[in-house]
Parts: sequence; structure tokens; C-alpha cells
Amino acid sequence: MSAAPGMCSAYGCPCAATASNGGSSWFCTYHFGTEATSWARITLELKRLEWLLTVCRGIRVWYGTERWERVYRLIQKDIVLNQRSDLLFNREADGNVTNWLRRLETFIDHSVRGSMQPSLPVTPQQVAVHDPVQRVQFAAPTA
Repeated sequence: MSAAPGMCSAYGCPCAATASNGGSSWFCTYHFGTEATSWARITLELKRLEWLLTVCRGIRVWYGTERWERVYRLIQKDIVLNQRSDLLFNREADGNVTNWLRRLETFIDHSVRGSMQPSLPVTPQQVAVHDPVQRVQFAAPTA
């Protein structure tokens, strides 16, 4: 099954495609350059944060237009409803809407990258001196 035109080629990804891997497949910024084995995990995190992707899209589309004030109120409501008041616009910290958008997109990026399981160091196990499995021996049948 191929992605809808203009959408990321990673199955189920809700993001628009922005970069090509040199072939016919196009990917979003979150899937581009990652191993195919991590695509499902990345997509799952993007689906979880789809409300925030919609918020970012709304800022990009409506900021600076006559509808911005109304959209801004809806965005604030969405952020509060998703219990992420820490992501609300903060004039002291963000300074302007462009920096706020950058902060939201950085949050998404860190969440997606954090959803990738870190590789755990594997230490070689020493064989116990008294290993009951090693003591078990079966005699070969004699014919």
C-alpha cells in the first residue's frame, strides 16, 4: 500500500513528505534518514502527538492572517485540553510566534527521537562453574 500523494511513505505516518531518499519514496523530516525498523515506532509517536502536529500546521497556515486571533484561541484550548500547558505561548520565553513554533517542533522532534529504544549495553555472561545443564549428558544408543 502506498502513501497518499504528498504524504510520508512510512506506513500510517500523518506527516507531509519533505525529502526523498533518492528513489521514488518521499519521507517526512521525522522518518527521513532513519532505519526502516524504527518507522513503526516513529509513526506511533507521531500519531500520539497528532494533535500537536495539527497545532503546528495551524500556526504555519494562519499566523499573520485575519483569522489568526480565533485560531490562536483554539490552539490554546487544544494545548490545555491535552494537558500540556507547558507548551502554551510564553512571551518571556518565546518572544514571538516563530520561536514558539520552533519550540513546539523541537518538542515533537525530541519526542520522536526519544521514542527510539536506546541500545542497551550487553555484557557477556560468564558460565557458572557449577552449571547443571553442562552436567547432563545422554548416552548415544548402541545398535
